[in-house]
Amino acid sequence: MTPSYSQLIASFIKMLRIEKKSSIHTCSAYQRDLNQLSIYLNKTNQPINSESLTGFIHYLTKVRVSNNTSYKSTTVMRKISSIRRFCQFLVRDNKLNS
Repeated sequence: MTPSYSQLIASFIKMLRIEKKSSIHTCSAYQRDLNQLSIYLNKTNQPINSESLTGFIHYLTKVRVSNNTSYKSTTVMRKISSIRRFCQFLVRDNKLNS
């Protein structure tokens, strides 16, 4: 049985806390970013692959947040960094093909 996105994210966050000794704030930021990715993938019924990640990044640049403004470029870059690190973790643990 394939683990759900939430299970994979939980494993990743656990690794950050235990192996990398990341702060609670860092883990919370990763959790928020990856939960947003998970919601997008479930909503669009897509697996994690280069096509779906490109679609998500495009979505981030177009989505409107509070006061009808878009995400700042620094926010988008942080989310991309979170996703990159998560994907590296999945490849390392053989849960995603590179």
